[in-house]
Amino acid sequence: MDGRFVIGVDIGGTFTDLLLMDDMGHIQRAKVSSTPSDPSIGVMDGLEKISGYLGMTDDELLASTARLVYGTTIATNALIQRKGSDVALITTKGFKDNLNIRRMWRENTFDLRSLPPVPIVPRDRIYEVTERVNKDGDIIEPLVEADVKLTAQKLKESQIRSVAVTLLFSFLNPAHEQRIKQILLEEMPDINVSLSSEVCPEIREYERCSTTVINAYLATTVGKHFQDTEGKLAEKSLRPGLQVMQSNGGVATTSFIADRPVNIFLSGPAGGVVGSTFLGEKTGRENNNFITVDMGGTSFDICLLNEGQFSLSTTNIMHGWHINVPMIDIHTIGAGGGSLAWLDIAGGLHVGPQSAGAVPGPACYMRGGEDATVTDADLVLGYLSADYFLGGDMKISVEKAEGAIRKIADPLGMSLIEAANGIFRIVNNNMLNGMRVVTVEKGYDPRDYALIVFGGAGAVHLPAFASELGIKHIIIPRDASVFSAMGLIVSDMRHNSVRNLNKSIEEVSLDELKTEYHSLLEDDMALLTSWGANRDDIFFEMLCDLRFPGQYRELTVSIPSVLHSLEEVESSFKDNHERLYGFIEETPPMIVNLRVNAVGKMVQPQLLKAKPGGPRCDGAIKTHRSAFFHEDGTENVTPVYDGQKVCPGNEMEGPAIIELPTTTIVVRPGQSAYIDELCNFNIVC
Repeated sequence: MDGRFVIGVDIGGTFTDLLLMDDMGHIQRAKVSSTPSDPSIGVMDGLEKISGYLGMTDDELLASTARLVYGTTIATNALIQRKGSDVALITTKGFKDNLNIRRMWRENTFDLRSLPPVPIVPRDRIYEVTERVNKDGDIIEPLVEADVKLTAQKLKESQIRSVAVTLLFSFLNPAHEQRIKQILLEEMPDINVSLSSEVCPEIREYERCSTTVINAYLATTVGKHFQDTEGKLAEKSLRPGLQVMQSNGGVATTSFIADRPVNIFLSGPAGGVVGSTFLGEKTGRENNNFITVDMGGTSFDICLLNEGQFSLSTTNIMHGWHINVPMIDIHTIGAGGGSLAWLDIAGGLHVGPQSAGAVPGPACYMRGGEDATVTDADLVLGYLSADYFLGGDMKISVEKAEGAIRKIADPLGMSLIEAANGIFRIVNNNMLNGMRVVTVEKGYDPRDYALIVFGGAGAVHLPAFASELGIKHIIIPRDASVFSAMGLIVSDMRHNSVRNLNKSIEEVSLDELKTEYHSLLEDDMALLTSWGANRDDIFFEMLCDLRFPGQYRELTVSIPSVLHSLEEVESSFKDNHERLYGFIEETPPMIVNLRVNAVGKMVQPQLLKAKPGGPRCDGAIKTHRSAFFHEDGTENVTPVYDGQKVCPGNEMEGPAIIELPTTTIVVRPGQSAYIDELCNFNIVC
């Protein structure tokens, strides 16, 4: 390691989390408020906080940093808030309306009045050029370059700085798209050009166009953010380049992400999932099956790990837009500490998906928020301490929380505790339903899984309802509140490549398949080594998308690295098809896409094991306080433990509250908890 430290930075909707680990395994963490107007301000605030803990200056800290990995919500926020660049689209003549015709898809299938999102590219900024490539990739009508030059002149006049280019069948032959890019850069050297043949070289014209347009929409916003952030870090003596977590669970360089911002929609949540795979290996659990849940200030993210591995989805819908890039299969709902409680016109109580966010935040933060949130309810119920929020660094107000919840309680004729408990139970039920989506609804039995809980609010809520799914074991990392940042520092480099084939398996030779895969492997090897990966530490997984003729969607199957026959591919596809759908067809399948997942392994930090102690930890009790665990408002005088004073082997019986500087753990009545050798908190339901 060239420097002493690795640092993970996870920018969330409410808080920015930082976790530092030195080469001996010692950890330092910080949690600061996010700064939505300029996220880099929160990053620098967090680094200043950590350097203060270490007795160093910012410059000394960053000069000793070997690796800084970054997770961010900037792409998601830009799309939700419509803060991307003005963008234009260039497409094949006759296909101008492809983007706006869309698919017949609605977020709520049964709401016939629901409307698609407002178009990102107005129709008057969609330009057609004369050219044509056929379904075999042959040029049947040459590109008319005069059309491109005329379009460039119009782009100059309208001061467009970013353009998407999506031509018919360009994934088979990108020559025309590449020539259009050359002409545009000759005419407008500062323009950003996103080509569909580079961003999403796959079949399905609408999805390819949508993905490329979103990439172009985000390019200047995301690129400027990373340029500014890297500039500030370089001024503070950071030597290595910033690495950015992608939606696929691997990191890339900022220069690559500046060209592919569409790859970082799940940048933040992906860190927590990667951290869970790392932690799961250390637990020694027999089947290595986990449900990971991240409850932060704004959202609740759920992911399934089967045998310790996450799955990738290549067909995704983000805020109404189809985005076909590999993403960890994470299910997200609007349920977090900042989720707002509200009454509908009939007086029904709801929680979320709207959030108070970082500004103004929950009422108890005293930043101008006046509406009740989940955090306000947790405070009123006695689960949180007004004097030890963020380890005492941030003061919160019980009075403000009570005032906000009375706005819910009074119209419903409820007491303060009843209303707070109602908010608590409703947000828990929302999360419970979300967990059923990724387990029961997909044929997985949640009783076969342990729960890994992280995020600032997760350990307060999940113990209250995990048993309803039959889950008996909950693992809460010691650094649960900043666990996504932990995932960032244990992440590897990763790139996913794809090549379209679209032939019947009978029309493909084994040599042809091997040649195509070899080409993909060579390209990925060159890319990852350019990012700094060692050639000996790069590993590949080969996959194939297949479907039976007439089917609309493909099934992705893994194939052996040493392929002996096409029968192996067909057999793997049919076995998986029968397992998932209960049938197979006699017709030979189509090979649609070839895929390669390339991973550049990074040096993994070592986790320290703490000195074990006995089962008793009475000395860690710092106080008792009233907490409410039952619907009838029964008050429990509950012991509050200092989480920094417990050690491996310690055991606690519920009800109990364990406070750490960045999170609080609530052990419910009838549950027990123990500390393992890595200082994780384990709750037995």
